[in-house]
Amino acid sequence: MWHLLWNVAGPEPNLGEGLRWMSDEEITRLGRLIASLDPWKHPVRVHNRTGDDPFRDSDWTTYGVPQGPKTPDLAALSRGLLESHHPAKPLLAQETLWSRNTYPLRSLGRDYTDKEIRQNAWVIQMSAAGLVFADNDGNSSTGFTGTLNPADAHPTRHAILRRIWDFMESIPFAGMRPAQDSVSTGYALASAAALLAYLPEGGSIQLRGA
Repeated sequence: MWHLLWNVAGPEPNLGEGLRWMSDEEITRLGRLIASLDPWKHPVRVHNRTGDDPFRDSDWTTYGVPQGPKTPDLAALSRGLLESHHPAKPLLAQETLWSRNTYPLRSLGRDYTDKEIRQNAWVIQMSAAGLVFADNDGNSSTGFTGTLNPADAHPTRHAILRRIWDFMESIPFAGMRPAQDSVSTGYALASAAALLAYLPEGGSIQLRGA
């Protein structure tokens, strides 16, 4: 199946002191083994802990999977994603926008608002990242994401994501790269022919070097 993404380990193997159950050497060995045994060359990666990606520059990883930043602070979200983004590898924002999930939002002490869902989703897309959105009700196996029962879904939140994804489908998104250095404020993507900017609260923008 062409659309599969390989990922070393289900639970994060490198959560940190006292929680690590696989060494970096073993992760690398398994990653290279998986890649070598796959004649179709599916993308391969490892499920990382929250924070810096220790395998960002590894020779066997072909895409990135950051956990987070999980935050309504858009500047911190953008900065964290761009730091995780290898310039030659795609990025999948996996556990980054998980609504109504107890664990990502412990530090916030509440759920995202619909406005924060929308703004987070825009910034993730403007960071040239794929987005895995979750509609939970506690942990990652609960709510609509766990049951796939439409009665458990929050349609307004799915509609927010759908509008953003539909817009990105209407432009040459795949050929664009983050362009934060090109704008005075907001978040930007650019290609050789175009620049797209997102200003969460509106306002004006200046292009640098223009």
